[in-house]
Amino acid sequence: MHLSNSSSSSSSPGADLWHNCSSLQDLTLPQMMGNNCPSIDGFATLLFPALYFLFFPLGVLTNLLNVWVCVRRSAQPWSISTIGVLSLALSDLAFLLCMPLWGVYLLEGYHWTMGRPLCLVMNVLYYTGLTSSTMFICAISSDRFLAIVFPLRSRQVRTPRNAALVSLMLWSLTGVLVYLSFPNFLYWERPDGGQYCGVLLLAQVSPSQAPYNLLSYYSVQVAIPLAIVLPCYVTIVERMLRSRRRWRAAGQGGPARARDKTVRLITLIITNFLVCWVPGQLLQVVACVLFLTLETCENECSLNRVAMLLLEVSQVLSVLNSCLEPLIFQLQQGLWQKLWAQGGRAVARLRSWRSGRGQSGGPPPPPVELISVIHSSKHCHRWPGSAPPASVLYRGDQISKAQDRDTDSK
Repeated sequence: MHLSNSSSSSSSPGADLWHNCSSLQDLTLPQMMGNNCPSIDGFATLLFPALYFLFFPLGVLTNLLNVWVCVRRSAQPWSISTIGVLSLALSDLAFLLCMPLWGVYLLEGYHWTMGRPLCLVMNVLYYTGLTSSTMFICAISSDRFLAIVFPLRSRQVRTPRNAALVSLMLWSLTGVLVYLSFPNFLYWERPDGGQYCGVLLLAQVSPSQAPYNLLSYYSVQVAIPLAIVLPCYVTIVERMLRSRRRWRAAGQGGPARARDKTVRLITLIITNFLVCWVPGQLLQVVACVLFLTLETCENECSLNRVAMLLLEVSQVLSVLNSCLEPLIFQLQQGLWQKLWAQGGRAVARLRSWRSGRGQSGGPPPPPVELISVIHSSKHCHRWPGSAPPASVLYRGDQISKAQDRDTDSK
């Protein structure tokens, strides 16, 4: 890792270390090495961009669907769920929009060819999405904790107005943190004629104008969500299981089955958090710590390749998390069940028309408007009051209950 700064001049201090090994160097992301030291293995420059370009449209479409459902015209008032889902979707979109630029950057072997403005845009989008999504994940987890564990006492606090104020505060805090990180955003014309675009994680040689280093920023960003999200969801699951046992003891299987589905959904959220989000953030810290503690002039190149491989794996996991989060939220609202049911009915009607068109000769039935499913879904306007009852925290509960009633009536 070699020194760099935001200057575009080739005479920057980083040029002094470009061909020399030193035990005291600035920590940058991605790591800048000399000409004789490739930054990453060749297969990675093809594999990871392909994954970015594959996940990018999926993540953008699913998050845009969440945004559209939340902001569509409706007579019902905004709810806590609306504000949380909308804010998290916007955070994920900001993060995803910088991934095509990063994919092209990696294809070029970390040689930036798109100019200084796009370099700045990529860094701003990246840290805006990364910071805000972390905050809203914590906020949504805390809200669910209050709704399940303290459903009555939290009614005065859990209001749409307070949710909007919290959302505005978190977006403002994100803007402040990104602004304070601005001196750590780097664009540098290297001595070999290429351009570098990245960030300064830890300044050990050159002075930094930022009030904090990004390595500490990454560490805090991993530690705080772990301290908030996991305890919240573990407590929620414990409370739901206890409620399930009471319902079964009372001989009421319908509510118990609804609790089972809610527990499965929460388990899915926790799994996504532990498998995608936590490693996606933690691996960057691990890569930096490895380089700071184990780097020598002899193993500099090999250790750099390991660190950059960990970095790209963390990026892929973060992108995958941004794709899965909207899918999980839509699953909670029963949107996919409705789409599947409508699609099945559309296929049945089409088959019926095809089998009988030789006899009737009439026009085909009108197509099923799948967009009406979204309009009929109460994805974003579930609770006009201050706090939802625990039994309707998820749309899936209501669907399970409706299915139970249909089964009993039959």
